[in-house]
Amino acid sequence: MLPLTHAGRWLTDAQGRVVIVHGMNYGLKSPVTLPNGTQTLDPAASGFGAKDLQWLANNGFNGLRLVIQPYGLEPQPGVYDDTYLSQIAAMASLAAANGVYPLIDVHQDDYGPFFQGDGFANWMVQDGGLPQQPNPGFPYSQFVEPALLSAWDHFWANATAPDGTGRQDHFAATAGHVATQLAGIDGLLGYEYLNEPWPGTVYPTCLAPLVGCPIFDATLTNFNRKVAPKIRAADSRHLIFAEPNVIFNDGIQTNIGALNVSNAGFAFHVYCLLAGADASSESTGGAQVCPPLEELAFSNADAHVAQTGEAEMMTEFGATPDTAVISRNTADADAHMVSWLWWAYNEGTGLDPSQNPPDKNLIAASANLLVRAYPQIVAGTPASWSFDPTGHVFNLKYSTAKAGGGTLPANAETVVFLPARHYPNGYKVTVSGATVVSQAGALQLQLVNQTGANTVTLHVEPQ
Repeated sequence: MLPLTHAGRWLTDAQGRVVIVHGMNYGLKSPVTLPNGTQTLDPAASGFGAKDLQWLANNGFNGLRLVIQPYGLEPQPGVYDDTYLSQIAAMASLAAANGVYPLIDVHQDDYGPFFQGDGFANWMVQDGGLPQQPNPGFPYSQFVEPALLSAWDHFWANATAPDGTGRQDHFAATAGHVATQLAGIDGLLGYEYLNEPWPGTVYPTCLAPLVGCPIFDATLTNFNRKVAPKIRAADSRHLIFAEPNVIFNDGIQTNIGALNVSNAGFAFHVYCLLAGADASSESTGGAQVCPPLEELAFSNADAHVAQTGEAEMMTEFGATPDTAVISRNTADADAHMVSWLWWAYNEGTGLDPSQNPPDKNLIAASANLLVRAYPQIVAGTPASWSFDPTGHVFNLKYSTAKAGGGTLPANAETVVFLPARHYPNGYKVTVSGATVVSQAGALQLQLVNQTGANTVTLHVEPQ
């Protein structure tokens, strides 16, 4: 697997074909205790490994957002845990070897363990001596806990750490150190260097859907432009993704600027507050309130990358087995032609790696929506695709023009994943503008564009 680049919003491979990613999130937020009593953040410690990655690839998942912890990366100011980083590198390499692109996600929820969350080490906390109550737990503590809000305020102000270096400066240096260690992994999807940044005490200014919070987003832009160059200096090849402030998830506009580095991307999440994230079902009123807010998040992301020219990817959604939510989000992603990574493989709503076979704990109804037909590689520029998980009908339309301009190789193939789960007896194909070159019933339908064709249309239904 060679590094991916991008042409505008589209991820692209070495031939210039558009690559669409469907995948999962996986990683440890807190240490695992080994039989000898020691604790580790090694992503393999829970039993996750080759069998899981093979299951993912066999079911059409070609991406893995690998969650890692900044408190594990830099446990003390300026001191890096390269053993932990080598474990991350090993898992990323294993994913790539199994045909799954790993995206490195430097994660936080509720700032860090000091606040019963995950993310930054305790030495990165400056809480102003304020109380840690009320503390209703993630994600609600971010709204009401004075100490937690103060910690974010001090981070955004780049307040000095105990060694006299600014907290943001420490974070940027750590991001560069991570890239130095991982740059040699060809199949790396890239780096998403801070999960769900929270604005701190100014968050009320970010709640206007059509406006967002341009003042805080200017602060976030400056932070992004401090971190991204550190990564790019260490790794010239792989994508770098920045996130908007987390309130974007609920349909709020973003005002962050472009990263201003090569091979940049925009990573966003979709979580309506009433959709039931981290719960088994939608809250009352979610079915009415959430659809337009979720659609707004997709539209806002499209508009942002149209302005910046960056790649686009939804790196979190779901976190619930509620099929109504999953159905809406996956249908929206198809309609907006967006790559996605589901939350999460190892938190009950996805797969439990301790189970054998590994898909034993995946709720069947959820699987029927997440394991779906989609174009993994397009020899041209996508115009639309859709999949009906009930009738199992898939449609694709694309232009044979290369995304970003230029010419594709004459034998460049389009690859469409057609899961056996939806086509147990095979499938029927109707295509114009291209020729099928794969064997009948193959999991990956392969097409080659016909000479002179400007547009390809594909229709697939069960045999």
